[in-house]
Parts: sequence; C-alpha cells; structure tokens
Amino acid sequence: MIIVSIIFSLGQYIASKLVKLMLDHQVELIVIMGIAEGLFILTILLGVLLLKSKKPKKAKLLIELPDQVHESQANLTAEEDSIPLTKIESFWQITKLSFISIYESAKIFLVPRDGHRRLFLYLCFLANFLDQFVFGEEKGLIGTYTKLAPFKWTAIQYASYKAWRPIAQILGMTFGLVVFKMLFKFRDTLIIVFAITSMGLCVLWIGLATASWMIYASLAPGSLHGLLNPLTYTFMSCIVEPDEIGKAFAISSIAQKLAGFAQTAVLQNIYIATVDWYQVRMENETAACMIKDE
Repeated sequence: MIIVSIIFSLGQYIASKLVKLMLDHQVELIVIMGIAEGLFILTILLGVLLLKSKKPKKAKLLIELPDQVHESQANLTAEEDSIPLTKIESFWQITKLSFISIYESAKIFLVPRDGHRRLFLYLCFLANFLDQFVFGEEKGLIGTYTKLAPFKWTAIQYASYKAWRPIAQILGMTFGLVVFKMLFKFRDTLIIVFAITSMGLCVLWIGLATASWMIYASLAPGSLHGLLNPLTYTFMSCIVEPDEIGKAFAISSIAQKLAGFAQTAVLQNIYIATVDWYQVRMENETAACMIKDE
C-alpha cells in the first residue's frame, strides 16, 4: 500500500507540473479548471465502459436481506452453492442492501477481540478520521493562507509549491519503506506515530511561518505523513479476521468522507472568524489535533 501511495503522489506531481506549465504559457485559470474537470469526467466514463461489475459466483457469498429466508452455510449443498445469483432489478432493493451492508460492516467494531485489538481498531479509525480532517483542511486552506500577507503568492508560485509537495511525500515514503520497514524493521505502530508527528510538525511549522521559504521548509518535517494512511489500513487488516478486512476498509473510508463535512463545518468557520485578527490560529489548531491523536 505504501507503493500505491507513492504512485498517487507521483500522479499529483505530474498534474502540478502540467498546471504550472500551462500557467507559464498564460493559460486562463478557467480553462485549466475545464481541462481538469473534463479529464475527471472522461476517467469516470472510461471506468463505466471498461470495468465490469463482477458478482459472487456462489450463493453463500451474498449478503441476504432480512426478509429473506436465512440458511446456514453448512446446510448449502454443492449444487445450491453453485447457483448463479439472480440480478436485482429494483432500485429500492439495491439501496436497502447498501444500508444493510454498512450496518453489517459497522458491527465489526463491537465484536470482542483478544488483547487490545478492538482498541487498536478504534485508534486506526480515529487516525484515519483525523488524517482527513486535518490534512484535507490544510491542503484546502494553504492556497488561501499563502495569498495573504506576508506571503502574497501568485498562482504560479502556488503551482510551484504544489509541484514540490508530492516530491517530498515520495521521498518521505520511500525513506520510510526502505529505512524504517526494511532496514530497521520497525513495527507499523511506531511508524504510524512517526507519521502523525510528522504531520503535526508540518502544520505547526506552516502556522509559525513568516516567509515563503518557511512554507517550503515545512515539507521536510511533513514528508513522513504519507505513510499514515497506507500503514493504518495495513495494520487494520492484521487485527481483524480475513472476512472483515473489506468491512473495516469500507467503514474507515466512510469516516474519511464524514471528516470532509466536519472540516468544512468546523475548521472553515473558525478560519473565517479569526483570519482578521489571528491568521495562524487555524494551522496551530490543526497541529494540536494531530498531536492529541498521537
């Protein structure tokens, strides 16, 4: 998963360089936004046209609706188990099944587990929530933050910073993979602590910055943050049963989406209320969130 995250960061770097290249050639911002949205829509269309939705081949792999007759998997004959699933035509049935799936996934947090595994599961869930809550907000506000005094960045300066940011993430994740995992063989939990600390220091550094070079310098202490998301998912897969991995990932993804709503409702309003008299308050509070999470 770390390698996949490195590939994502590489994609961000390429996108940032392309944006900077277009800005250097005086391409209008609205045109760049149109190109970005067009590529996004094209990706969705290609996914719909090329990717096939595969259904389970065995009846016992289907999550049954409550009003259906429940049969024990042990009582399924080989012939019954190989019966192909019928296509669900009703939209309401599909919607109902989706909510049932979410409910069944959420129950993994209530299952008793040996040792402190359930507590670790809660902590991973909280780490993913705060990761999106803090890091997503920091990414969203950095553009507004650097347009104000004493930075007063232009669009080209901001695009240049956005191009350097994925490089720092790639270097940090590569360093963590090679040095922490392969060479020193640190536990995932210890590297997760390093990643949380890295993000907290990065945000705090940005909040205390008084010059542009300090914004760039914040990339160094924040370079290990890219390890947080893949390692928490990897760690979760180790503390739940094999058939619960998908459920744990699904609930964690939902938590990250909810964090997006929470950050808009909480942090954005704090920033709007305090930007006139305390410009760095938002960065300091997000840094405090990461430190408390650690």
